[in-house]
Amino acid sequence: ILVVFCVIMLIYNFVYSQCGFVLPIHMKNLFGKNGAYYYGLMVSFNGFTVMAFTPLLTKVLSKIKDVYAMAICGVFYAIGFGMIGLVSNMPLLFVATFIYTLGEISSAVSTNPFIANSLRILVAHCLNCVAFFEFTLYPTEII
Repeated sequence: ILVVFCVIMLIYNFVYSQCGFVLPIHMKNLFGKNGAYYYGLMVSFNGFTVMAFTPLLTKVLSKIKDVYAMAICGVFYAIGFGMIGLVSNMPLLFVATFIYTLGEISSAVSTNPFIANSLRILVAHCLNCVAFFEFTLYPTEII
């Protein structure tokens, strides 16, 4: 289960990291000079969504198993990031941002509890360290 967990988290984190790298380019291709402005709106909306919905989603996800919460994260990511590739108007891009942000929240509130509940303490500490290190690598790729 440890190897599967690590592979899944690597995929989730890689996909999410592309948001900061590819999304500004995509927005520029869609909206030209206004792309940076619209990207800023989407990132601001992402932050607002995190602040507003983390308590609610944490409450909802605390009632289900952590592994299912991580699966829900994958579904949110697939729908949200998939929509970004398929739509080209701002209202639907905001919907996509909202959906993948729910995935971001799901991942944030379910990963550490899964590690703590599923693995021995020593392995959990090592894995938390690796997960933190892996997460810190990707933000450096932002344009």
